Amino acid sequence: MTKEGNQDLSKILSFAILLVFGVLFCCSLAMGIAAISWTVGIFLIVAAILLLISCYLETKSITAYNGIVSAAVGAFGVYFIVDHLAGIIIGYIPYLLIFIGGYLIIDSILYLTVRHGKDNLIFGIELALGAVSLTLGFCLLFIDDFKEYASLMFGIILILIAIQQIIMFIMSKQKSSKSKK
Repeated sequence: MTKEGNQDLSKILSFAILLVFGVLFCCSLAMGIAAISWTVGIFLIVAAILLLISCYLETKSITAYNGIVSAAVGAFGVYFIVDHLAGIIIGYIPYLLIFIGGYLIIDSILYLTVRHGKDNLIFGIELALGAVSLTLGFCLLFIDDFKEYASLMFGIILILIAIQQIIMFIMSKQKSSKSKK
């Protein structure tokens, strides 16, 4: 297969994965978390196997430094799958939104007071983004139904991005085939 064919296959595979994740997040937050946990876990296990093979080919031993690192990466991959560690990443998002929102609000106030900014549009945009971020963070943290709603919205966004990317890919292929003629 040519290099261009491999790139096309890789793009199509990434679009399909994005679409599947979108559908799973639309179904439920737990399914999305499980899908991400499995994907990252499998990726880490495959990376560990490749690292182990590389270690063996270089040193003819699997207990050299890279072999031990391979064991740690593989164990983390299994742990990621078994304990659905993607939930930790998803659970981190509300706190991140709260801190970003707080920083944006504080920075908008600093813009007016300390930096003596004259552009009220910049102040308003930064203050509004901070308030939205802070509100979303608190809603995700304290309202269970909002989490499911946010999961649905995230799934729909992933599906729309996947569809848009597929359309752009098809259009670029049609354009390139017309230009070759």
